[in-house]
Amino acid sequence: MNDQRQNDRDRELFSELIEHPIHPHLIQVVPPFLEESNPVYMIQISGEAAWKCREFYWMPRRVFDSLQASILPLGYKLNESSCDRVGRTVGENIRRFKRKMDPITSSKQRQKVRAETWVKITIKPEEIALTPSDMLAKVTKKNNALSTTVEEKTAELYNSEGKRLAHNGKHFTEVGKKQQKRQLTEIRRKAKDALWFGETYGLMPESFRLRDKTGQSHDINLREIPAADGPDKENMSISGAVPEIQNEDHSRRGDSSKGRE
Repeated sequence: MNDQRQNDRDRELFSELIEHPIHPHLIQVVPPFLEESNPVYMIQISGEAAWKCREFYWMPRRVFDSLQASILPLGYKLNESSCDRVGRTVGENIRRFKRKMDPITSSKQRQKVRAETWVKITIKPEEIALTPSDMLAKVTKKNNALSTTVEEKTAELYNSEGKRLAHNGKHFTEVGKKQQKRQLTEIRRKAKDALWFGETYGLMPESFRLRDKTGQSHDINLREIPAADGPDKENMSISGAVPEIQNEDHSRRGDSSKGRE
């Protein structure tokens, strides 16, 4: 009978050794009250978490590292100078808890004790290296620095693209018709590159209108245009580009014909 009970206990202990890792919520940090005369922090370790650490409770360094890793997700960090005191104190509390658990053979009772037990340790303010407010300030500072960097890089990119896209030659009205068509073709190409983001809204840019110094309007069609037949592709129409100029030429020819008549 005693052998059977020992075997059952060994199987239970083995199953507890292969439990899942400790969840961070099984460890709590209670900050001091604002008006407390002797402010201290309180770390509360659940029985489940304490039972996980029973295999190395006699090693202060390892106990401290395990505790440190568990409270970091909560926004806290301990000073390294507190390693020995905290590691030894927590280790001793875990040893006592283990001694309390060892005589219990009932699985349900062991689970009940683990669920109801909290191992506590007092932490002095000088032993705390970081608190959630410190973490928040650190993250905020980092985000502000990144935001400044993004703004600077954006400005550099804007200036770089501005120089790349800028036209440094003669103005539209200072060149001939053939060169004007070339300029309008170049503007059309650059406009398509610049307005690509419209497609991300589900909008397809189709056309826009330009006006030169003389007040003449020029419509630019951004839709795909089939290649012009013949070798002189520079004379291809840009879907209404320089329509007024073409119309004015035709009207002048008409007036000349009427004069000859």
